[in-house]
Amino acid sequence: MNIGSSLLTVDPLQGAIHYHRQGQFDRAIELYEMFMKQFPGHSQALYLCGLAHQERGEMSRAVERISQAILLEPAQADYHVSLGTLLRQHGHSRLAAECFTAALQLAPDDKETQFNLADTWMDLGQIASAMEHFAMVLRLDPQCVPAYINLGLCLKSVGRFDEAIVCFRQACMLQPDSVEAHINHAMVLLLVGRYQEGWREYAWRFRLESIQSAQPQLPPSLQPWNGESLVGKTLLVLAEQGYGDNIQFVRYLPLLQQRGARVMLQCHAPLLPLFESITGIDRLIPYGDSDALGRAAMESDGYCHLLSIPSLVGTTVTTVPDVPRQLLSLPQSVISHWQRYVCGDGIKVGLVWHGKPLHRNDPARYRSCSLSQLMPLAEISSATFYSLQARQDSGARAEIPAAAFVIDLGDDLVDFQQTAAAMMQLDLIITVDSAAAHLAATLGKPTWLLLPCAPDWRWGAHDNETPWYPTMHLFRQRVPGDWGHPVQAIKNRLAMLIQRCR
Repeated sequence: MNIGSSLLTVDPLQGAIHYHRQGQFDRAIELYEMFMKQFPGHSQALYLCGLAHQERGEMSRAVERISQAILLEPAQADYHVSLGTLLRQHGHSRLAAECFTAALQLAPDDKETQFNLADTWMDLGQIASAMEHFAMVLRLDPQCVPAYINLGLCLKSVGRFDEAIVCFRQACMLQPDSVEAHINHAMVLLLVGRYQEGWREYAWRFRLESIQSAQPQLPPSLQPWNGESLVGKTLLVLAEQGYGDNIQFVRYLPLLQQRGARVMLQCHAPLLPLFESITGIDRLIPYGDSDALGRAAMESDGYCHLLSIPSLVGTTVTTVPDVPRQLLSLPQSVISHWQRYVCGDGIKVGLVWHGKPLHRNDPARYRSCSLSQLMPLAEISSATFYSLQARQDSGARAEIPAAAFVIDLGDDLVDFQQTAAAMMQLDLIITVDSAAAHLAATLGKPTWLLLPCAPDWRWGAHDNETPWYPTMHLFRQRVPGDWGHPVQAIKNRLAMLIQRCR
């Protein structure tokens, strides 16, 4: 007889625990249920049975069993923690916070539970509560790097940037190889305009798995460009990250040409039609075309990443290069199409209210709004509003039928060249932080940008203007998640603009 069978004969609970430990969850649950028929008030059996259901992915059954265990024995902190973890995994963060709070009442010095509660408050946008509990974690364990990182993110999200820098720096000191600590340190340094330090820390991005996996295979003989002379050299510039990043930093390529370089740029497909006319690019390499990239690499004397160029040329807040005049030129045929399509009297305003979310764990990630939150603009009857949400933005465009004041252009916005041509027919672009914001401002269009309380680094911490785009004006949230104030400010400014134009 094997050990499981003998345990079953003597003690079904021990048999269930044996199978549970062996990963045989079906058999374990069968024995737990058998035991609970004999002893229905046995809280440990209910709890362990719930954990086994969790292992099988049966979350509703797991929640049911662990909840029953808590009713029978509410003084078991582990039961509350397990239930809270389950609820949080399934998006019930408010209920999870209640479970973690109950666990802390029983075991207030449990570091892991303090951290879980702080993280849950972070999920819920309750930043003050999150900071309180991350601070408690650090009192219990002053070496806890994740707590320093998340406390830094919370401080950043409420505008306490100097304190956030201290947290990230401490995390870097405690764990010098923490990519997350260095990247977050870089973001806040850049946000407050400490570009020299920020660029240096930003180089840690290449250790992120998501960026490493996207790196192309280049010949080992091809060395990175580190700022040395480019006279007579061919430089391969590699695309990076989002479309907006590439639009923002493509301004540097004419500068490389002026330094004597022949420039080849790897480029994402939706940007190819837009970038093919840029005078600072000698050749475009389609992103994902390994053969074309390999040929370009063989012709090159060195390579660099697009977002590394500001560091290599020593860009500071006061030396951000201007966007060259008419950097992005469009074919007349494309312009003519949109001239026929977007016409009429009065001021014509493009709207973008939805962009990609920021990092999942960043409380500043809420950079998008809903179209309904822009509804106050509809009261300005002398303006015509056009949606610039692209064809693939089906979720955002689903809001349009309920907002009769918006004309949808999305069906024809198949790439950035088409979007640029549509923007050229408009008088003003109002947008959240998205690639559309970079495109509009690079085209030199008046661009009004809606920003969350803790914006991306490139928009700075406080000002209403940005050195990156002279035609852009920034409208910032005052309260996290509340778009009411910036939308009202835009409405007032637009009304004044229209009044002056009459």
